[in-house]
Parts: sequence; C-alpha cells; structure tokens
Amino acid sequence: MNIIKLRLKYLAAANSFCIVFTVFLVAIKGLPYINLFILLVISALIILIISLQSEYRRYKDAMLIIENEILHIQVIRIEQEILKMDTPVICPDRGFVIISCFGILSDSKIIKFNQDKIPLNSIEINQNDIRFTYSLKGVNQKIIILHGKLTKEQIRNIADRFRYETGITPKLVN
Repeated sequence: MNIIKLRLKYLAAANSFCIVFTVFLVAIKGLPYINLFILLVISALIILIISLQSEYRRYKDAMLIIENEILHIQVIRIEQEILKMDTPVICPDRGFVIISCFGILSDSKIIKFNQDKIPLNSIEINQNDIRFTYSLKGVNQKIIILHGKLTKEQIRNIADRFRYETGITPKLVN
C-alpha cells in the first residue's frame, strides 16, 4: 500500500511540475521553437494524467480491500495459476497480505475479485494455504496463499468470516 501511495505522490508532483512548466513556457513566448517545447510538455502532461488516473484507481481498489478486511495474514509465498496454463506464477512475498471480499492486497500487488465483473468462484482452506478461484475474462485463475500452520479452530473462524462476507461457503480441506 505504501508503494501505491508513493507512486501516487510522485505522479501528482510530476503533473504539478508539468503544469507550472507549461505556464512558464507560454509566458516566454518569444523563444525559437517554443511551440514545439509546449507541445512536448503538454504531451508529457497528458501521459502523466493518464498514469495518475490509473494509479488512483489502484489506490481506490487497495483502500476498498483494506476497509473490508476479512483476514490479515503473514504469508510465505503466493502462487498464481491460470488454469489453462501449466506453469504457476510464483511471488516470493514474505510479508503480510490483506484479504477481503473484494480482493487480495500484497504491498503494491492487487488481485481483484467480486468487482469489475470478476466473480469469485470458490475458496478452499486448509492448514497450510488458502486457495481462491476466480474468473477473469472467462478464464479461471487460482491464487494460492501459503501461510503458517493454522489450527482447526482458526480455520473454522476464517471459513465463517468468508461465508458471512462473500456469501461463498469455503471448502475445508484436511
């Protein structure tokens, strides 16, 4: 989350600089090729505005996940599988992950579901990992969050929270 905030601040600062620089260039209209410089700065400003909007959307998604937190857990590894492919994408993020009914937030990586037409299909919980299956553009994808060992009581509590928050009954795997 801090990385997303930092990127947002840098993009806002770069946008402000471009706006001030554009006003400065317009004010000193007498230099040769000034119109070319103005055009280049305005082009850069447009690209920065689009980047700022995209990063702000990511920030809003991250805040939605944080505000609707179901589970805040330390992970060993996150694996992402596209079910039509054989090889998993492995993210060795040893750190904390926030899981909500709207997605998963791991530092600056956001995995969305239950929003923007990305349905959450199933949840599987066992002592060593939690598996989420969701559909993205008609392709099933699976996220496997490997964490420390959980007791049966903790697994039941987590399953109850997911059932209450998402409406999906998690499958408990022994």
